[in-house]
Amino acid sequence: MTKATFAHSSLPHGRYFRALKLLPGAFEDPIQCELLTYELDTAPSYEPISYAWEDPTMSHEITCNGDSMSITKTLFQALRRFRQQAEPRLLWADGICINQSDDLEKGHQVGFMSNIYEHGSCTLIWLGEHDEHDEHDDCAMTESGCAETSFAMMKQLNRCIQSRIMDMDRTSDQHIFESMRRIPSMPPELVLWSEKRRRRCLQGFFKRPWFSRCWVVMEVGLSAQAKAFVGKASIQWSEIALYAEICAETLIVGDSSGTGMTSDLFDSVWSKIGRHESWINDKEVWILRELANYHYGSDALISLTILESSRLLHATIPQDHIFAFLGHPSLQGLIDADYTLSLSVIHLRMAEKILLESQGLDLLCFVDNAQDDLVSSASLPSWVPQWHRNITPCSPFHPDFTGLKVDRKEIIMDVSGNKLSVEALLVDKVDRHSQQFTPRDASLEGKSVGPNSHTVRSLYEIYQDALQSANVEIDENHWRFFIWTLVNGMYRIPKRIKQDFLAWCAETDPEFHKKATNDPYFDPEVEQMKLRPPDGHAYLAEMNINSGGREFFTTLGGSCGLGPGILEPGDVLVVVFGCGMPLLLRPTDMFGTYKLVGPCYVRELMWEGEDNFAATRWRDGLLKKEIICLV
Repeated sequence: MTKATFAHSSLPHGRYFRALKLLPGAFEDPIQCELLTYELDTAPSYEPISYAWEDPTMSHEITCNGDSMSITKTLFQALRRFRQQAEPRLLWADGICINQSDDLEKGHQVGFMSNIYEHGSCTLIWLGEHDEHDEHDDCAMTESGCAETSFAMMKQLNRCIQSRIMDMDRTSDQHIFESMRRIPSMPPELVLWSEKRRRRCLQGFFKRPWFSRCWVVMEVGLSAQAKAFVGKASIQWSEIALYAEICAETLIVGDSSGTGMTSDLFDSVWSKIGRHESWINDKEVWILRELANYHYGSDALISLTILESSRLLHATIPQDHIFAFLGHPSLQGLIDADYTLSLSVIHLRMAEKILLESQGLDLLCFVDNAQDDLVSSASLPSWVPQWHRNITPCSPFHPDFTGLKVDRKEIIMDVSGNKLSVEALLVDKVDRHSQQFTPRDASLEGKSVGPNSHTVRSLYEIYQDALQSANVEIDENHWRFFIWTLVNGMYRIPKRIKQDFLAWCAETDPEFHKKATNDPYFDPEVEQMKLRPPDGHAYLAEMNINSGGREFFTTLGGSCGLGPGILEPGDVLVVVFGCGMPLLLRPTDMFGTYKLVGPCYVRELMWEGEDNFAATRWRDGLLKKEIICLV
């Protein structure tokens, strides 16, 4: 007899949700379950599942409340692994517990998911079976025991780092990262790391689809405890997070660990949740809490950096780049997860809410437009970030950028329909520019020199021409502005940027290297290079990360900068009061009205101080505030 197709019954109003009672059985037995409705505050203990949908096809059949239900392959695998042989298990999984065909219920339950993961006893992270791997990759994930070996390697490195830090005299270290960076590459006690095959397994582990999915970020971040599974093998999530932080902040295991995304999410999202009951407090990996404490107080723009992180992740539908993060404390209550709204309306509402809540204009630093976004028929105003798109590989914004400091009460911003009126200083105009930077350009293997070449020499010559055309005196500051611009003002160890830059030039253009070393600006570093080996690859890596997809440009006034890949000569360089970065604007046919091209890095304008010529000219009466309109 054919089973009826399962249909969800409506949930009562209030804090109600469905839990999944997974009935016992052997591994190969058909999966049977029951859906039970609970009020959140009185629900029994349950375990939420975090998994990647991957192929959304409902290809596998289970029995739910006696009826037939189709679910995805990954959820089917997870249920089969998490099922117990003798006892039922109370779980929660969105693919079963939420009626995915009802947009109204889905919107309500999506907004409620943060509570579900917060109240769960332990989140079960399903990463897939042992034999699942990228068919184009030789990561050896199909080999028996590879997951177990990877987990053992992570734990061994974590214990090694913690032991060494515990034995250190840290009185001169300003923060935990300085202590970590004093540990040499590949300490001898890391015996499991001796075989290349094992390291390849570990790199492949972080290529699993789960690590790039939007929804899993908050599912894990809000959990009191979390445990990751590959087949039968398991590891505490805190161990994975600490391993990723070690890889990101030190050179102990090299720069090809594949952990960059996980580390970025720890820094920008998980460390800023601030839950007392959290896997971050795992006593087995005690330095994880110290790392989280450092990041927790380092960013006053949490909501924006969280949404920015979503651009590097994948979602089945674009709205989820926003909806998946609404459970974070900094975003709760801004908007509702309403799947009946268009994507453009969602982006505009989120932008308006962030402007209202922050009473500042740093939102504009996160705009990443394409050329089509600047045409009159564009679906959104140019000043609204589109969080579902990742046009450039790295955000140009850093929380240390302040622009012109101004009291929040003095910031002028007025939203009227699609128009945003702000107060600004019109500082300069773009004159010349390069093509977009790519990793190959940054390697400086090209030998041609010209306005479109990405060699260091050609960019430096463009900058020198701009200084001479503007009759600006060439002093040692021009080198400082130049080398910091190429990395968008971001460098892991700032004290080493000069010597690393020289090493990079020596490897790629010896003649230009000779020119640079003859300048007094680099004299002190020449002696340091004899004592501490420079690292040209470090400068190259920072340039690739921080400048990819952007263009080097010079202005009529003799400044150099790094801006969006769509900038053009004639774009206006402005400083907006209340915005942490200078912006490039494109004039429209209407006077005083502009399209926002995007944020840019101009070393002299990133902070308030002696170098900020816009602030100096404004206070001397040479520049005047203007009310401009962004459309």
